[in-house]
Amino acid sequence: MASLAVSVVLIVATGSLADALSPISDRVGRGGAAGQADVTVSAHVDSYEQGSTADLHSYAQELERFLEQARAVEGVEFLGSTRQGQAEAVVPAGMISPEARAARELIDAERRAAYSAPSFNAQGDYLGYLALFYLDDASWRSLVAELGQDEAAFCDPDNPRAIGLNTFQETLADGTYVSAEPFAGTGSIELYTVDRREGLAFMGLREGPNGELVASYTDGNDPNQRIETFPIEEVAAKRVLDVGALTEGEPGVLNALAASSQFPALVLPESAAAAPADDRFASPFTYSFASFSFKAADHAKAAEELEALAQGLDGVTLYVSDLAESARQNRLMTQAIQLFVMCFSLIMALIAVANVFNTLANSIILRTREFAVLKSAGMGNRAFARMLAYECASYAARGLVIGLAAATAVAWALHRATSLAFEGLAFSLPWAYVGAAVGMVLAVLALSVAYALVRARAGSIVEALRADAI
Repeated sequence: MASLAVSVVLIVATGSLADALSPISDRVGRGGAAGQADVTVSAHVDSYEQGSTADLHSYAQELERFLEQARAVEGVEFLGSTRQGQAEAVVPAGMISPEARAARELIDAERRAAYSAPSFNAQGDYLGYLALFYLDDASWRSLVAELGQDEAAFCDPDNPRAIGLNTFQETLADGTYVSAEPFAGTGSIELYTVDRREGLAFMGLREGPNGELVASYTDGNDPNQRIETFPIEEVAAKRVLDVGALTEGEPGVLNALAASSQFPALVLPESAAAAPADDRFASPFTYSFASFSFKAADHAKAAEELEALAQGLDGVTLYVSDLAESARQNRLMTQAIQLFVMCFSLIMALIAVANVFNTLANSIILRTREFAVLKSAGMGNRAFARMLAYECASYAARGLVIGLAAATAVAWALHRATSLAFEGLAFSLPWAYVGAAVGMVLAVLALSVAYALVRARAGSIVEALRADAI
């Protein structure tokens, strides 16, 4: 019975593992353009000197030239792009959900230095950096339509309206998993472009002694890390941004950027991203990272040609990722794991069958006289067969029930473990493998009954009684 239960657990667990690994093997390394990209190219500035105004948005023209050349590569289809930046922000207390506030306070307690600005002021407003993700036009319009919003209200480049990314996941140093919906609702957020003063390091927005908003700085050479503050009006420009909708899940086009690990985060159209300008403090909509997604008939050749194009861009580092190759390697690894687990399950199933037959053989040998007495008292062959069938069925039923209960718990544990790293995995039992486990148990039941009847009928009733009497 124990062997049967273990076999059922292993078979169902194998199916659960297979169901979990199958989508993951394709997800890992495929983060561009809703997961359909074969190749992605990520871009960032080569170097960044303190006080420099160089940022990736300053290289917009160079990036556009690269995209034009990439589109001209034979067999390559441009799918879309994403850009990432950040701005200092004030998010009203009413827009922050209680669970997100608690999660942020846990992170602050673990990571924030004593001289750093707290994330919330006395009124509960969030003060800190806010991640901005810019989607290409097609991906943005698709997201707006998916949320059932008015396209005209969200696609005006002169008056951009953001969508709040309402999912946040993080793991603390002690292994605690944090998951929350950052936003309690929509509203208006204040964005600030803060002057990075020469010789001082910006330490964030904070609440002043009289409740006013100030910008804090510290001298990096000061061993005491003393904080110097300035009224926000003197060192920053303010921009009010409306958040018109919330998206509960991370759009597939943002997977490569791990957007759900940012708190808080907004999604905007690419048209809102700042154009190159001499004064970087004129707009908060700058970006420091970009990712371009491509589909290719021959992903290896496309990656090689894009790599060659990437070498000719001065000032910007371009990294080409062959996602199709990474996905292929992940599938091979996944299949190897599945094959190993399946073989192990098969071996355990064979051991279970052998144990069942061994148990029955010993039982029949030890109960030979009992069976002889029953037959001599008038028990017919049908009644005798029914008795053995009930006995074997009791073993099978207990093994199956215990095994399925344990297998469900194991499958749920596997689902929870994979959900820590991959969002959106729905739990379901692998019914095909459950059916296989039930079928195996029924087959063992039928074979064991037949085996028991053959062994029991092989002996003579008279000889059994005489041997026992001697």
